[in-house]
Amino acid sequence: MSGLLRSLLELDKKIQGPSPTFTAAHLLLAILTIYERSQIGRKELSKELGLGEGATRTVLKKLAELGIVDTSASGNKLTSKGNRFYKFLREIFRGPFEIPPTSITIGKCQATILFKNCGSRVKDGIAQRDRAIIFGADGATTYVYIGSKFTVPSGSRDCEKDYPNDIWSLIRDKLQPQENDVVIVCGASTTVNAKLGCIAAGLTLI
Repeated sequence: MSGLLRSLLELDKKIQGPSPTFTAAHLLLAILTIYERSQIGRKELSKELGLGEGATRTVLKKLAELGIVDTSASGNKLTSKGNRFYKFLREIFRGPFEIPPTSITIGKCQATILFKNCGSRVKDGIAQRDRAIIFGADGATTYVYIGSKFTVPSGSRDCEKDYPNDIWSLIRDKLQPQENDVVIVCGASTTVNAKLGCIAAGLTLI
């Protein structure tokens, strides 16, 4: 399964400019969405990915070639291999989840994601923010969970205390962070871009 993930991540190395149309983040969001819906048509999936139907067709073709998705006239669903890969992904990250707009990052539509046990790979959060922006995000803030607290590299050692907000409790409930986990909150003009930004930002830690 790790080899399959590496093959998906190879796509991102080919990105040279803004507004990519087909990347590893889109592939992963497609897998998550198909799993959650059990079966989904191409038109509906295109809306969930923020892509045109042509680009979504390419996404599905790639996933079918990898043996992850079974496509048919009645819709698209994960194969047994796809379900195993989904479970493998959930050992790496949790989310992305849509959350209400908050002041802890910028962007009218926001989402959050957790990548497990990779806090030591975070430097200053800039690499994650910049990656999210490529996907249309307005911004992204990276937190490392240390000592049961949300911390910012080279910044706050207790964000709940320094930046009081009800959203921290919601993030705890949704993501259930543990020591050395990384939580990313991403904001964008659309929920799709916020989710894609979360995934893309987190993938910089793998």
